[in-house]
Amino acid sequence: MDFVFQGGKRRHIVIAPTAGNVVTNLSPAAGWRWQILHGLINLTCDATVANRTIRIRLTDGTTVSHQVGISGATTASATRNLAVRSGYAANGGGTEGDLIAFGLLIIEGADQLRVLVDAGVAGDSYNGIITVLEAKA
Repeated sequence: MDFVFQGGKRRHIVIAPTAGNVVTNLSPAAGWRWQILHGLINLTCDATVANRTIRIRLTDGTTVSHQVGISGATTASATRNLAVRSGYAANGGGTEGDLIAFGLLIIEGADQLRVLVDAGVAGDSYNGIITVLEAKA
């Protein structure tokens, strides 16, 4: 459900189950901007032996302009969660996940919030939800 606030509307952007070797690029529609508020990415790895990490970046569609965060390593047949939020993080999560805090992140135009799995394979799967404040640019 979306909620309207002064200056914008709170929206949940869902990342459907995606193979671990596929990149997800999220961006607002033309004429809109997003302030990234928080989110959660869930990764389930298959039995392929390799360490995987969940990485979130800001790009202009071509060039990476900011590394928002990266999870700890996840091994074969394991799961991991990466939580991200604006503001202060008191701790960094635990063995099942990581918490990354960031400052003000606003994207618009060709900007993208890019989610990927380093060393991800087709048998891995990730999904998630990102909450944004959406406003006219």
